[in-house]
Amino acid sequence: MNNGHVYVEFRFCPHLLSNTIFEINGAKLGIYGEKIRSEEHVTPTDVLETVLNASKEAERLYPLIKTRFIMCALWPFTQWTQELVDYCKEYRDRGVVGLDIAGDPGQASEEEWQRVIDGFNNARDSNINITVHAGECQGADSCTQVD
Repeated sequence: MNNGHVYVEFRFCPHLLSNTIFEINGAKLGIYGEKIRSEEHVTPTDVLETVLNASKEAERLYPLIKTRFIMCALWPFTQWTQELVDYCKEYRDRGVVGLDIAGDPGQASEEEWQRVIDGFNNARDSNINITVHAGECQGADSCTQVD
């Protein structure tokens, strides 16, 4: 039954929309290693807060549209996985509804795999919805694990 409501889920990684991804010796660096001046800092949290505030305002203006957000963990940026899980927990009442992972894990190290496994186990234990994209980069045969 079409009652005029629209439900949309956006998946994104707020880290990729920020400009202060890394900090080395107190210097904030962008994703390409460029130094960011202090007045230009936009953190992943800033990005997420802005998106959620805009969504709330859009839903106020257009009450038939509901927007929700999935935090997207990425290969090879597995160091962000736990932070994304934390965002899922902290912002679950503001529209963050799940966690997924995307990209090609083909060259991932054991350490990177462990960060993803630990993060997703934490998400599962915290009742966070999970989506895992399997086989998207290496085909269906890559979805089978033989011990």
